[in-house]
Amino acid sequence: MSREGIESFDKIMNCQLLDRYNLTDRKIPAITVKGREIRFNLNAIHLLSDCLYVQILVNRDEKYMIILPCEKNDVSAVDWCKISRKTGKVESKDITSKFLSPKLYALMEWNKESSYKIE
Repeated sequence: MSREGIESFDKIMNCQLLDRYNLTDRKIPAITVKGREIRFNLNAIHLLSDCLYVQILVNRDEKYMIILPCEKNDVSAVDWCKISRKTGKVESKDITSKFLSPKLYALMEWNKESSYKIE
């Protein structure tokens, strides 16, 4: 871009606005996997309209995950969030399991000593 100014409106459309709220990745739906813990952030939970149970599908060949809402009684249901007793609102929670995380690490061929954040 020259010092004389912006050449076209398209140059502005390709820019990202930075403010004090966008300097972190809190607004991006994400999952963090660390050891035997899995945590979905609130933005991920809100994407599925605050449902309380999900199924986690993994494509081991292409290395991606799909999260689908489900009912509490489904065989593969994972309770990925909780309702706050104080406010009655949905909150994220740590999902701890001695089988779920190790299976995810194995399917994705991850290093067991590392933690992963997936957007």
